[in-house]
Amino acid sequence: MPTDADATRALRLTLGTAGSAALALGIGGPLAFIAPLLTAKLLSSPAPRPTPAAGLMLVLSIAVAFGAGWVVSLALLPFPLVRVPLLGLMLFWTFYASERGAPPLLIVMLLLALVMLPVVSVQSQQLSMTIAAGMSIGAALAMAATWLAFALLPDRPEVETPGPSAATPDPLERAEVVQRAVVATVIVLPMLALVDLFQLTGDLVVLAFVALLAQQLGQLGDAVGRGGGALLVGNAIGGVGALVAFQVLTVVPMFPLLIGLTALTTLLCARRIFPPTAASPLYATALSTWILLVASSTGGMGGEAAASFYARLFNIALAVVYVVVASSLLRTRAGRRLSARALPG
Repeated sequence: MPTDADATRALRLTLGTAGSAALALGIGGPLAFIAPLLTAKLLSSPAPRPTPAAGLMLVLSIAVAFGAGWVVSLALLPFPLVRVPLLGLMLFWTFYASERGAPPLLIVMLLLALVMLPVVSVQSQQLSMTIAAGMSIGAALAMAATWLAFALLPDRPEVETPGPSAATPDPLERAEVVQRAVVATVIVLPMLALVDLFQLTGDLVVLAFVALLAQQLGQLGDAVGRGGGALLVGNAIGGVGALVAFQVLTVVPMFPLLIGLTALTTLLCARRIFPPTAASPLYATALSTWILLVASSTGGMGGEAAASFYARLFNIALAVVYVVVASSLLRTRAGRRLSARALPG
């Protein structure tokens, strides 16, 4: 049953996400959706408010990661046969760190850097630098929105300092952690290689979405029995909601309406995210999908925006199916190997 603390968290998630959307989309730019997307991820967690030092360190880490990714991308530009395997190794360590409890925001930004910067650098070094800067600014805006939301809607002292019951769950066995990281890497790497080698820059958003879906498989595993089912359900909810919102915005293309729909959608999902239950990850995924589809396609409400929205909706549906099928096949195979190793003799 929801408590006062859960109501506060739900309102904080709504306020922070809508506020960051208003600021980022008001400023504009092709990466404006990053700030509300990251804000929603930060405030969807029941974790206490990040300290200023921790937040600043996280933003600096993201900026350094993107800067390093940009430099590595340029250094390996003439060597695609070296670049792709190295990216695969870096993907593996990123997924491994995610399974071991690294900060989710840092993991998300590292994945975006790994799958976007190398591809864009081949076509335009200036564009890749712009993306790196835009991502870093988006992370800073998300952290600022998170702090402001906590300042306006703070937790009670007993909630803000969780006791032992709120501690991180026991870490997974090393073999299972490695298995999950390998599965996620094998899912993402073939698509990354395809987009990188053939310069399919039009599919960059889908590639980034595949990487984020692969990262979510572990945390969604218990939501609907298997992570694949959770991904299908969560993204279906977000996709249908985005379709309805886009139709409304097509009829009434007003910026205040866009922010109002963002706030309403976030509040509806937040009431399902808090208190945390087995289904909470479904609605967190639905919210992320809604933000990605709507916020990245509403720069203008003409025919070009409509074509972009429907193309992105279709491509994301294909990405979900790809991740679900690949995950099912790979996890079945990996599970058999782990079971065989566990047998005596």
